[in-house]
Amino acid sequence: MYDKPDHADWDNSPRDVKTVNDLDFYDYTPPKRFSILFLGRLLPLYILVFGAILLGVALVEYKAFFAHGVLFDAELYLDTWLIFSWVLTPTLIWMGIAGTISYRNYAKTWYIWTSIILGASLALTWLVMPEWSKWMRLHLFVSVACHVLIFLQLDAKPYPKSFLQGVYGIGVGIATLNIITLFFI
Repeated sequence: MYDKPDHADWDNSPRDVKTVNDLDFYDYTPPKRFSILFLGRLLPLYILVFGAILLGVALVEYKAFFAHGVLFDAELYLDTWLIFSWVLTPTLIWMGIAGTISYRNYAKTWYIWTSIILGASLALTWLVMPEWSKWMRLHLFVSVACHVLIFLQLDAKPYPKSFLQGVYGIGVGIATLNIITLFFI
């Protein structure tokens, strides 16, 4: 009653079975998918975004002497962590949804709406609390810029290994500076 589909060279031999190199992303188990998303795409992006926020806030607060702020100002790192955690939230939601099979098509929509809600709450806080005007304005503009940059990278191909090694080296350097500045200076 039902005939075998007429596909060219389809004979159900071992060469028709997927190999490890031919596996689709969604053929992996959910923990493997999350680790691929996090280690291959989001962690390098987080390191670069954290470094950009750190340098951006240091340039705004210290102008030409930004290196002094990066090396000796613990409050600069706390401000950077606050902005970074604000930027981190939508990407974690995106990773949770993009790693699922059923809802992966809605991941970017969730990212966009979460970013809009966070940006709107920052803008509202900026309007309601004028005494925080300078810091809120900086926080708002830096986080919106980071949201846009991250959004452009969500569907990008995974980074090459050589790039990842360099970015992870930068991350270790920033983490070391962060620990030294926060706890020892």
